[in-house]
Amino acid sequence: MKPWRDLSPRERDALVAEQLMGYEWKEFKHNGSGTEVYFSADKKSWLGPADFNPKPQRGYGFQVLGCSIPSYTTDIRAAWEVRDKVATLIFSKRQKFTEEVRKIISDEMESDEGIHHSEVILRVQPYHICLAALKAVGVEV
Repeated sequence: MKPWRDLSPRERDALVAEQLMGYEWKEFKHNGSGTEVYFSADKKSWLGPADFNPKPQRGYGFQVLGCSIPSYTTDIRAAWEVRDKVATLIFSKRQKFTEEVRKIISDEMESDEGIHHSEVILRVQPYHICLAALKAVGVEV
């Protein structure tokens, strides 16, 4: 895997989606009968958590729909979903997340003494939230 700084915003979003938010990258091929889906290299699609329960399609069995990935690293509303996901994790991971956000922002400010909580709130960006969340769950970035 490329280092975080070398990833494009959409590659970062995909990493967050897969490692933290429950998305899976699957390869699909329909068998033609309208009732089954096989994995193959013919058609690729992202699957989000809501897509794992296929919906019946009249006359066609089941259809599994792909979805687009939210812009977690550039859109604060999407990044807040990441923060909400972190809030559901065990205490040690939530604590690690908080420490990582402070460290990332402190490093950007080149502050050896760390920064006050109010500074973190004022300076936090979507990519700070995502990077800290990935580190909190043990992803090497």
